[in-house]
Amino acid sequence: MAGLLYVATMSFAPAASPAPISGYAMLSDCHAPALVSPRGSIDWWCPPRADGPSVFGKLLGPEAGHWSLQAEDATASVTRRYLPDSLVLETTITTADGEVVVTDALSLDPDARGHDIGTTSPQLLVRSVGGRRGRVRMHTTFRPRIEYGLTTPVLERTAHGVTARGGALVLRLQSPVPLDCDGGQASATWDLTAGARATFALDLMPAYGAGADGGGGKSRPRNRREHHRHAALGDDARDRIEQHEAKNQQKRHDPQRHPGAPQPHRDDGQAAQAPEDGAPVRHH
Repeated sequence: MAGLLYVATMSFAPAASPAPISGYAMLSDCHAPALVSPRGSIDWWCPPRADGPSVFGKLLGPEAGHWSLQAEDATASVTRRYLPDSLVLETTITTADGEVVVTDALSLDPDARGHDIGTTSPQLLVRSVGGRRGRVRMHTTFRPRIEYGLTTPVLERTAHGVTARGGALVLRLQSPVPLDCDGGQASATWDLTAGARATFALDLMPAYGAGADGGGGKSRPRNRREHHRHAALGDDARDRIEQHEAKNQQKRHDPQRHPGAPQPHRDDGQAAQAPEDGAPVRHH
C-alpha cells in the first residue's frame, strides 16, 4: 500500500443516521476492522475477530453503538487521508476558530516485524487529537452496545476513564479529559488549543476474572495477547494496570472479605491459622 489511499474534503450538516458505506474509512489490526464515518464516529468494531459480534454497530441502526470524536461545530470542514503505507487515518478538522488533527488507528504488535505483523493483536483502539492552530471545541461520545446492540453495558468511572461491562466483555477507555456517564454512555466537551494533545485508548478483555476496575487477577500479562496490549499502552498505563491487578489479587486472599468461608481444622477441634499465600494447607 503505497502513498495516500485517498484524500477527501467535505462539510457536514447535523445527521442522526449513518453515512453511506462509501464514506467510511477502515482501520485494521488484521483481526477485527473498525469503520470511521466522515464525521469522526466509529460506527463499526467487532473485536476480537472479524466475524464476532459488534461493540460499535451503528451501521445496523442508531441504537447499536458508536464512539464519536469530532468538533462541536457541525459546519466544520474535514479533510481525511491515510498516512503513507498504513491504515492509520488522519483527519484534519478546520473551523472558523482553529484547526485540529485527529489520528485514529488499531494498534499492532509493537515487536512484530515482516510477516509477523498482524499475527497477534493487542486489541487496542487509539484516537489522538492535536491542536494545530487557534482553539477548537471538541466533543466525544462513547456509547458501546455489545452483541450488535442487544446489550447496554454498565459504565463506571475510574481514575483514568471509564469501564463498560456487558455480556462477555469488559471495555476499558482511558481518557485524558473527565467523562460524564449517563444512560449507558460517557461524554465530554473541552477546548483544544494549538500545541495541546488529547489521546484516548480503548481496549477490552473477557468479563470473567476481571476486577472492579476491569483489571484481571494477576500482575503479569496472562498470555501473549495480554503482553502485547500492555506493551502498546506504554509504561505509565501498564504500571497502573499492574498496580490495580495486584490490589485485586490481594483482596481475593483477604480472609476479612470472606468471613463466612470455612477454615481448615485440626484434630483438636481448634481452627488452624490461615496459611500464607502459596503455602499448602496441611491436615493431620
